[in-house]
Amino acid sequence: MRRFSKIFSGIAAILLGVGILLVAAGIGRARSDWEKYRESGQGSDQVEQEFDGVGSIRIDVPVGYMYIGISEDGKVHFQAKNVTEENLFLLRTGEELDIRMDGGKSTVTSLSFMAMGWGVDREGFVVQEYRLLLPEDYSGRMNIGIDCGKLFMEGVRAGEMDISMNAGELILSDCHAERLDAGCDIGNCMVEGSFKDIRVNGNMGVLNVNVYGGKEDYDGVIRCDIGELAYYSYDSGNVQFPGY
Repeated sequence: MRRFSKIFSGIAAILLGVGILLVAAGIGRARSDWEKYRESGQGSDQVEQEFDGVGSIRIDVPVGYMYIGISEDGKVHFQAKNVTEENLFLLRTGEELDIRMDGGKSTVTSLSFMAMGWGVDREGFVVQEYRLLLPEDYSGRMNIGIDCGKLFMEGVRAGEMDISMNAGELILSDCHAERLDAGCDIGNCMVEGSFKDIRVNGNMGVLNVNVYGGKEDYDGVIRCDIGELAYYSYDSGNVQFPGY
């Protein structure tokens, strides 16, 4: 028997209202700050790798922009900008690909303030950017973790997706998986696609979930503690989230 539930819980009406206002203002400010730093202070360091036969991907980075989409040649492509090779660790073991980044304590602190809407003016500051392209028929596992930043995943299919963001924005557009476990502690979380088993959690912020089909087709829980929760289900189509 399939079970699907949506949970919205506020500590109190006053805290709920204050929480929505603070998150909305903070994320709006953070987005403009991120774009400013992204466009104005780009470095020259760049790392690129491609892989065949990958069945499991794990990525753990402290801060930055990450885009995950579809490759044109059926291979896995990974690109990192504004990083140095000595701080980026790529390990391939059989079908498993492990990517980790050491961003430094000062960078994590600065970007954490930005994600909460508090501008940080640092001369020469640059934002790390990551780009992961997967085969169109990829059906393996994904485990993606970002402490602070923005993740945009588009058109990706996988067997299992575990995605977490501590502070920032998490957007999944037209994605498909047997199992999805996604969450953003503070910020915006927007999910659209088909997932037989779905768990989406937002502690504080805006949670927007659009699933193909009806809720009777799914097992799972969608939960938002403080902020705004919106859930939609429809037969087919593609929702374009504004501004992305």
